Amino acid sequence: MRFPASLAVPVLLLALAVPARADFLLAAGKETALLLNRTPAIFLTDPPGAKTDLKARARAQIDGKTLRVTLSWEDPTEDAVSGSKRGAYGSDPIYRKPTEKTDRFGDAAAMMVPAEKGVRFPGIMMGDPAREVRISLWRAGAEPETLRGRGRGTVEKAPGDAGFSAAQRRNGSRREVAFTVQEFDPELPVSFAIWEGASGDRNGYKWYSPWYLVRP
Repeated sequence: MRFPASLAVPVLLLALAVPARADFLLAAGKETALLLNRTPAIFLTDPPGAKTDLKARARAQIDGKTLRVTLSWEDPTEDAVSGSKRGAYGSDPIYRKPTEKTDRFGDAAAMMVPAEKGVRFPGIMMGDPAREVRISLWRAGAEPETLRGRGRGTVEKAPGDAGFSAAQRRNGSRREVAFTVQEFDPELPVSFAIWEGASGDRNGYKWYSPWYLVRP
């Protein structure tokens, strides 16, 4: 079906006006297989990155106003970077050059939540100028951090911990990172990111999920 030319602009504006929403759900108490996207290479010199399915899963629990989400994925290798070596390179949140050997990177995982409710959800790449996000970041070999962002390249430490925490453990060949958010608003979505150090993941090179809504 072809629209008249006079309708082309109104139809386009209507499409742009539709607020983003989460079409994916995490059922509390149930382990859910996550849809992960791989960040593509940007420059010709960038490594293509691993194409292996991480078999990532998430299990959410809601206790009053506290949200706990355990993110797990296949990670048979230990790739950690000490905090002191990161500090020597400017303490980049996702470590641009973490060690003397610039082809080595550490494992990491994050859970992102919008800073507040709005008519649409923030951009999936660290938020956007109009919608800030809070990020709970775990990195192998470092203390967990709470960050904030308004788009790529804007990530910085959030004041305080914003009620976020993270802890990890091993379960055979799988790594598990448990994220906790205090005073969680169930109308807000969550999303996840995983950096596999053995695959050269760092900064924007990662696996990331779409927004998920948590439902009882």
